[in-house]
Amino acid sequence: MDTIVKTNDLSNNDIVDVSKNITTDASSNGWTEEHFKIIKYVCSRTHLNEEQAMRALTQYKGDYNKVIQIATMHHLIGIVMRQTTYTFKEAAMKLQEFNGEPVDVIKDFMGTSNTKIKKESPKTTNQMVFSEIRNFMDDVNKGYNIRKQRAEQIKKIQEKINKAQ
Repeated sequence: MDTIVKTNDLSNNDIVDVSKNITTDASSNGWTEEHFKIIKYVCSRTHLNEEQAMRALTQYKGDYNKVIQIATMHHLIGIVMRQTTYTFKEAAMKLQEFNGEPVDVIKDFMGTSNTKIKKESPKTTNQMVFSEIRNFMDDVNKGYNIRKQRAEQIKKIQEKINKAQ
């Protein structure tokens, strides 16, 4: 949760002139070519420009995977906020609740029946055979009980008719 709140630092509110090439002043800030490759990689995987990527990489001590994760989460939170009335924190909590699926969060917000399909673990052939046998026997038993109840009802009706005669 604490990593999500920090994504405010990565917001797209800062308008930066992307046309200027940051790599030209590499000697003045101590960034190497490898650093700029990482910055380009982060920019390609996120919606951050070079300036935002540099700030985020500096803040998280070069952990570009964490920067990508946080920027992606921030992007998903933005999607949820645009489609709902959730605040930043509410959207972040709902995304965690629904395992990062913004469509599920929006469906929950709209109140549509979000029936989660229970994912069954893979079964062996033997388990599937016995499961089918049990299901078949359950169906047979239900049919037997229904036929038995009908027979009892018919018998009661016949007894009432015989008593009335």
